[in-house]
Amino acid sequence: MKQPSFITVLKLTVLHCIITVNVVNSYADYRQAPQRDDNEICKSTTLPLGLTCKSCSEIGRCVCESPGTNCKIHPIGTCSTGTFCDKGKCVTGTVCIPTEVPPFGCSSTGIFPDPYDCESYHFCLPPKTVGEPLEHRAAKCNKDGEQSYGYNPITTFCSTKLVNNKCSAMPIPFCKKELDKGIVGNNPGLHYMCLKAVIDGKLTETLYPYQFACQFGTKFNVAAGECR
Repeated sequence: MKQPSFITVLKLTVLHCIITVNVVNSYADYRQAPQRDDNEICKSTTLPLGLTCKSCSEIGRCVCESPGTNCKIHPIGTCSTGTFCDKGKCVTGTVCIPTEVPPFGCSSTGIFPDPYDCESYHFCLPPKTVGEPLEHRAAKCNKDGEQSYGYNPITTFCSTKLVNNKCSAMPIPFCKKELDKGIVGNNPGLHYMCLKAVIDGKLTETLYPYQFACQFGTKFNVAAGECR
């Protein structure tokens, strides 16, 4: 059976969000969570079970060669609707803290900044075959000697000089709720919408700012929610 494309999943996600927009959300933007690998996550688990969270909605079990070394988190259960995984248990009354970084998803052709890393950017190209997904290529800014530069969505070049070689701002603000939208990095030709992230073809409880490009020189109107 043919798997649904990323664009199809994304469209269904938007429809789902529009239908449920009045529901109180307890989802967090993935950039608000510490970016940790499986080894670091598993160091804080309690043996012998080694239970942790594989994702916001999945309980996982740490399997390591030795404590904190070559660890893998295997999913062993899914939390019911209205509960989230926290420290290896499904609980209520909490905010979903993401543990996975969603992959960059191309939703329209163009060049887009990385939502998390100011030195990275992404090319979304037309597919070589009609009906296939957009082609995605990631790139990273080079250094000029010891000086680092960040990607500038306005110039579409690595032209932002980084103070102390560190990112001080992101081109897209944190997602506070589903369907949050706005302009990307002061470039009105680019816009974003906060939706539940699609990871490995599955809809998750993590918010992610999917980016889009306006066509034919139009600019995104935030109030209208469309390019004009």
